[in-house]
Amino acid sequence: MFAVVARRQKRRGKAVILGDDILACLNKRLDIKAWVRDVALFKMVLKAKEPRLDGQATLLSRRIFTEVDVPCMVPLLGKMLVRFNARATFNEGVSDSQYMAGKALSYAYECRHVPTLSSIFLERFQMEDSSNLQYDDLSWFTRTSDVPIEQMLDFIKNEKVLVDRDSFDFWLCEHYDIDMFDTVQIFRETILESRPIMLENPDIAKFLARDGI
Repeated sequence: MFAVVARRQKRRGKAVILGDDILACLNKRLDIKAWVRDVALFKMVLKAKEPRLDGQATLLSRRIFTEVDVPCMVPLLGKMLVRFNARATFNEGVSDSQYMAGKALSYAYECRHVPTLSSIFLERFQMEDSSNLQYDDLSWFTRTSDVPIEQMLDFIKNEKVLVDRDSFDFWLCEHYDIDMFDTVQIFRETILESRPIMLENPDIAKFLARDGI
């Protein structure tokens, strides 16, 4: 069970509930410690915190980006960096290249609100074998979008809710202490490299620390 209570002044309270995961914007402060104790009485563990909504609140390993006309979610950057080049399936019927094609397309979809990032994943997608790509090769989050796999590329490229480069650059500097130029460099070094190499960029630690990894 995991819950996040986000607070921001002059915002109406709304909640998104998916299974045990809760993100709520409340008008009044909530006694987090008392909530955790109450849940513990039922032999359950509640992980709860109270971040600010603007760039700190997370849900399903995604940050809520509010500095746009239509709020949207951006995956945790540090989590993407450390997990991308790792294979998480033992299905021998799927080649490494096909697996990475599905992963790259999935991350491109999940980053579709930030074209600068999604374009890097699409570049990696083009490097891999997508000839036999199946719906099951995509991430859970991407599959639940119900976008047909043959329309996925067009859907990503035609996304209307976009975070402009300047706004994203400001957000990166504020929450990760890294600018857009360095972020793109780190992502390109990580996402576009298929060989096992050791990255020695010290800024990677900032992403990991900020995302609790």
